[in-house]
Amino acid sequence: MTRTPTTTDLTTDVMNECIAQSIAYTRAHEASQMEGFFEFLRLPSISTDPAYQEDLRGAANWLCEHMLKIGFEEAYLLENKGAPIVYGECFKAPEGSPTIMIYAHYDVQPVKPLSRWYYDPFEPTVIDGKIYARGAVDDKCGVYFNLKAIESMLEATGQLPVNIKVFFEGEEESGSPNMSHAIAQYRDKLKADLLIVSDGGSAPEQPYITSGVRGIISAEIEIKGPKKDLHSGRFGGVVHNPVHQLSKIIASLHDEAGWVQIPGFYDDVLPVSTEERAALALQSEGLMSYQQEVAGVKAFWGIKEQAFLERISHQPTCDVNGIYGGYQGDGTMTIIPTSAGCKITMRLVANQDPFDIAQKFERFIESFRTETLEISLKSRTGYSYPAKLLSEGPVVEALRASYASIWQKTPQIVGMGGSIPILGMFYQELAMPMVLFGFGIGDNQHAPNEFIYLREFRRSIDTAIDFYHRLGRISL
Repeated sequence: MTRTPTTTDLTTDVMNECIAQSIAYTRAHEASQMEGFFEFLRLPSISTDPAYQEDLRGAANWLCEHMLKIGFEEAYLLENKGAPIVYGECFKAPEGSPTIMIYAHYDVQPVKPLSRWYYDPFEPTVIDGKIYARGAVDDKCGVYFNLKAIESMLEATGQLPVNIKVFFEGEEESGSPNMSHAIAQYRDKLKADLLIVSDGGSAPEQPYITSGVRGIISAEIEIKGPKKDLHSGRFGGVVHNPVHQLSKIIASLHDEAGWVQIPGFYDDVLPVSTEERAALALQSEGLMSYQQEVAGVKAFWGIKEQAFLERISHQPTCDVNGIYGGYQGDGTMTIIPTSAGCKITMRLVANQDPFDIAQKFERFIESFRTETLEISLKSRTGYSYPAKLLSEGPVVEALRASYASIWQKTPQIVGMGGSIPILGMFYQELAMPMVLFGFGIGDNQHAPNEFIYLREFRRSIDTAIDFYHRLGRISL
């Protein structure tokens, strides 16, 4: 086994040799490493369905055992009110090396409806260069590919270029409801020089460095009318239909241009500068056709004055995620339904406070109250703050260099349209610098037939090996 020097002051030649040795190891063991990924994907770690709680914990225990097997000094569960956190330490870098903490999540979305899956969602299937499985791209790749990079560096060189902690969450897909308390509880244990966020990813042929993530709040509106479904011939025109009122609320959320109509919704949104808007418009040109193909729509919708990337990253949104009420079967059933409702999420941008927006939304719903119906916010969960990530400086330059070396591509700086609830909590609680380094390059996250491109197994591990060695040479 080749050993690296016992100092972090590595020359470029030595660093490159360490990278080459580590990549050679993962090449030689690619088949067994891939089988381990498939074993991990077979674990149905669904966090949103109570029926899978034992499976969720089983996946957490599997990770702890695997981490100890590949060389972590410590790997155990941090218990909290929800799913356990998988925590580990591998302090095998030279003295004086920085300490990074890697975040990813091991829980996955539900798989229903099963009829829309081409293959068993928990039996990984490789077809046409894609690995189909629930969690393949969101976010078991973020967990497992990092572990394989760590294993390869340890086996090839005997040590790591940086000290590493891992924090693998088990309730991200549930909105991280217990993570704020957990971060406060384990605050001292979670200290590090840098947080690596391995959730999300890039386009298949274009790496991204994400400058920030949006926050999120969710709500469910429930409207109750008559005590039972009524005959629409006997009661139509005299009993207020809950579906009609729900439709009125939904129609009032946006104006014709696409602006959200909740009073005060945009009060704290920071303006986008002319220069930044021009840059977003330029970046949008290369992304829109790909995103349009992924979405399968003829044209995009939204505020015309805002570039595509501005709309999906720098501006807040309000979306109806589901509607229920009345007869849903084939044919006609002439009723006035007893109730109706919908589920709504709002994505928030920098400077917006999710609790402030929740109050404004509640006042907006209050304006639709009437004596003929009972309107309530049935549940409000999943509050998270937006978070700013590193988009310049030595860490970002190291990541740029790694993408250039492994991908042969210069990464673009973009804002993420999605939300990673725990990042806002880390940002608020620990003020730790964060960089997003995700491996989720595929499609159909949160939908049937989720997949990750097969080639990303090799390319992601290679990029992680390269990046972590570069981090070992800079002052964090």
